[in-house]
Amino acid sequence: MAGTGKSTIAYSTCGDFDINDSRDPAIVRAFLGASFFCSRQAPDLRNTGNIIPTISYQLARRCSSFAASLRSCDDDVVRQTANMQIRELLINPWKRLVDSRDARLPSALVVIDALDELDSDDGEAFLSCLVTAAMDATQYSLAGLKILITSRPHPKIAKLVSDLSRKTIFRLEDINKQDTDADIRTFLDKEFRTVKTLSLSDHELTQLVNRADGLFIYAVTLCRHIMPPTAIEMLTAVDVRKALEQLINVENGIAGGEDLAVDALYRQVVGNMLEKSSRARRENEARRILHSILIAARPISLDELTALVPSINAAFALKVIDLLYSVIYVSNGHIHTYHKSFPDFMLNKTRSNSTFCGANSPLHLALYQSCMSIMTKSLRFNICDLPSSYLFDSEVEALPNSVKTNIRGVVGLEYACRFWGHHLSQTRSGEESCPAHTLDIASLRADAKVLEDIYGTIRMFLKENVLYWIEVLNLLEARSECLNAVEKLTSWCQDNNAPQEILDAVALVARLTTSYLHSPASQSTPHLYISALGRELGVTGSTAQGWQTLFRRLPTIGFQGDGAALSVIKTNSAVTSVAFSQDGKRVVVTSVAFSQDGKGVVSNSKDNCIRSFNPPSHWKVDSSGWVLHPYALEGISVSHMHRLVWLPPSICDVLGGSPRCLLTISRRGRATLNFSSAKLGNDWAQCYTHS
Repeated sequence: MAGTGKSTIAYSTCGDFDINDSRDPAIVRAFLGASFFCSRQAPDLRNTGNIIPTISYQLARRCSSFAASLRSCDDDVVRQTANMQIRELLINPWKRLVDSRDARLPSALVVIDALDELDSDDGEAFLSCLVTAAMDATQYSLAGLKILITSRPHPKIAKLVSDLSRKTIFRLEDINKQDTDADIRTFLDKEFRTVKTLSLSDHELTQLVNRADGLFIYAVTLCRHIMPPTAIEMLTAVDVRKALEQLINVENGIAGGEDLAVDALYRQVVGNMLEKSSRARRENEARRILHSILIAARPISLDELTALVPSINAAFALKVIDLLYSVIYVSNGHIHTYHKSFPDFMLNKTRSNSTFCGANSPLHLALYQSCMSIMTKSLRFNICDLPSSYLFDSEVEALPNSVKTNIRGVVGLEYACRFWGHHLSQTRSGEESCPAHTLDIASLRADAKVLEDIYGTIRMFLKENVLYWIEVLNLLEARSECLNAVEKLTSWCQDNNAPQEILDAVALVARLTTSYLHSPASQSTPHLYISALGRELGVTGSTAQGWQTLFRRLPTIGFQGDGAALSVIKTNSAVTSVAFSQDGKRVVVTSVAFSQDGKGVVSNSKDNCIRSFNPPSHWKVDSSGWVLHPYALEGISVSHMHRLVWLPPSICDVLGGSPRCLLTISRRGRATLNFSSAKLGNDWAQCYTHS
């Protein structure tokens, strides 16, 4: 259950074992090696793929022997599954250092909080992988490594840990209730004493402790609601007692029911805000503000809120946030909820009643449409003015400032690019939604026109902006979010029977994003166009989106493989063998064979010679698949090996011949690569022609 103090325990444990300069590691049994606090409110903190890389990095900084062991790991592991990360970045490196580690050293403690906050059911999958990897290792091989994990009793997680030793599991609900009540009582007594002349009797404290029913979040929210931190100096004992009396009267209204006292507290907090907004005849707007904050994919700023929901007035939104001070706060310019139990309450129709905000609220549709509108207005080709296609993004010194100005500096653009897919995926029909009177948006299942409007925005996005969207997410290093958005778009289109031409266009985008973002080409954003799009247009001959008219100066890349006939020559007799003589002499060839790698040919002939043929190549291909060129091409420096284009192994394996236009015949197929009309290097942006 939320609010019992799991995260508080995790924080306290980290504090207790975080050894600083004043504490001697030799006299403590353990030290904090690493920590990760999962949170639904931040995409990076609810992404399973970030946990182990973060843990390993922190642990390496605090444990030199672990750092040394970690150096032998493949860098590409950070892009692998959680199971692979656990084994290759945590378990195996620790096993390698055990033999050389002094047994007298304190154990390294790793703390992972709130697994239930991860996306989907990833918490259960992550814990399963971790438990399996740990059990596969011997007890000795993990000596000196301790791991503390906290989570709500999600059914799948609870089932998984039920098979573990009882010594490894601690359930907060098993704590003696008297101990919990005593802690809550101590907290309440201390908080109420901050108000001058106020002293609650034992009976009054006991009443509040009983209402908390073991939930620390109730006690914390109660104090914050009754004694606003910003007004604590002006509060009197009379003010506090009056607020307490009002709260208790409300809660008594649900006495004998199954509701939690914290639900009554949340109802009063939200109800007070709506009542004050109603006096100004702005209750519906207040609901939209609160619901938008709750269903946003991450904490948003006030500017983002008004950009995403244009009907919201910024000044009024600030008033609503102020009225919800006990459950919502602003930090670093972004709006957060204090505790996950509040969104849980609001998203549960049974608990929140008339204040309910459905997980599949029609407001998601409005947010999706706003995201599309923002991207349409703000996305453009080469948005950060990258200077050369020969450079990796990491080699462009001005790029961080350019991203800050041209992407993050445009209100709502980063949010729109990252989360339009999330909001689209929530516009499903047949789900519970917010009360119609609060949102003035037609239900999808009742309004076919809305569905057609969505199809229209998808068509426009895929035709005009999808490439620039991929560009932005690559610059933001949000590649997994790009791939996830395409997956959500695909699923939504299939679930809603989208027209075939949309399904085909989505499949094309899925192929392009996968080939680009999973390749070394993604290290250089210009190669979204030069390498990935050039290959897509050349190899598949795709013309569906009209991209070939916008990008006319790309390299021409062609490939035909899978044993297809390259050419057919008719003869008047049977052909037993074919080969070209290296010295130009006409010789009877008796047999021909390819080399094992398919790049060379060897022949036997009647002049008692065995000849080998290796196609001459002026291209240099590095181990990552980048085609490099050492020769001068239209002003390119002869001394520099430029990254011309990235190609997959299936094409790289058959490269050879002229740097201008090559043709190689191999049993693996035929590849053509033509730069005659391509714009590269400092001129790369000229590959784009505005329509």
